[in-house]
Amino acid sequence: MTDVFSIQDEIAQAVTSKLRVTLLSHGASAETSTKPTNQEAYELYLKGKFFFNKRGSGLMKGLDYFKQSIAIDSTFSPAYESVALSYAIMSFYYIVPSAEGIKGAKEYAHKAIALNPNSSDGYLALGFIALHLERDWDRAKQLLEKSLSLNPGNMLTRVQYGTYMEFIVGNYRAAEEESKKAMQLDPLNFIPYSNLGDLYGRIGEDDKALEFFQKAIEVNNSSSLPYTLKAILLINLNRTSEAIKTLEDGMNTTGRTQPMLAPLSEAMAEAGRKDDARKIYIELKKRAVKEYIAPIIMGRVSAAAGKLDEAFEWYDVAFKEKNSSWAVWKTLPHPAAVKKDPRYQKIIEELKYPD
Repeated sequence: MTDVFSIQDEIAQAVTSKLRVTLLSHGASAETSTKPTNQEAYELYLKGKFFFNKRGSGLMKGLDYFKQSIAIDSTFSPAYESVALSYAIMSFYYIVPSAEGIKGAKEYAHKAIALNPNSSDGYLALGFIALHLERDWDRAKQLLEKSLSLNPGNMLTRVQYGTYMEFIVGNYRAAEEESKKAMQLDPLNFIPYSNLGDLYGRIGEDDKALEFFQKAIEVNNSSSLPYTLKAILLINLNRTSEAIKTLEDGMNTTGRTQPMLAPLSEAMAEAGRKDDARKIYIELKKRAVKEYIAPIIMGRVSAAAGKLDEAFEWYDVAFKEKNSSWAVWKTLPHPAAVKKDPRYQKIIEELKYPD
């Protein structure tokens, strides 16, 4: 027992060595040294990563730690990469307005790349913005491929490249391959499971899809992503009561966030609970006075409340503001009245998906 701590150190060193060899054998990049010159800066960075990986409210906490790390060591490129990714993902979840997210992500991504030209995560942040907010499909593909060329073992880039293949190109086989690679790279991350669940639901393997969504929730129940994707599948399967329960259960840990309330209003509308759908619309209208509510979310809850003209007015604002969700626009559970409206088809045309 007196040697227990030294034994722990030996085991940790052995595991670290093995993981390093394994990751490099999978094609991880030999990036230039990015070690911090200050231990405190590194510890702040690690704290930031902990909250960043939790998603939800953890993103803002993570961002604060990353910025503290930079304040101590202005040459530590991973902290800049993480700030860039934080801004990108916070704009994706509507935690910050799109303009703020795009500006912050680009500024810190370019700084990261200036410090380290082999910054895979720097190019990932730029590719994420191009894909989810700027609707620049060609640029997104180029940036994500650049990120993978620098680090084939970048799990988050694999996820986003799979998203591009699934939603923009419609190459489901390639999307499945990318998500499976991501899952192998990080088996304890909920995002690859969420993506695979969404993909299997899209190709009609519903039971398999629900199984992967459940795995994602078990890995991380504080993110809205697996709940919303699972609910959208259930709505499309006309299992609206299950969709409502999924979202209400999820809000016990995520809170009444915008990404959760939009599909909840849509599920309630589909279930014939029009009054409940309108209550969500009213709730978000009131909240918009004091906090940022994304126009695309207001559009969705307006449509669920039966206010089509208002919904399309919000969609017009969301398009100009570059809200996220446009990459997955065709797969959202829009009410039938929205899909029949000529303005819906006009949006599809303006998105200019690749042939």
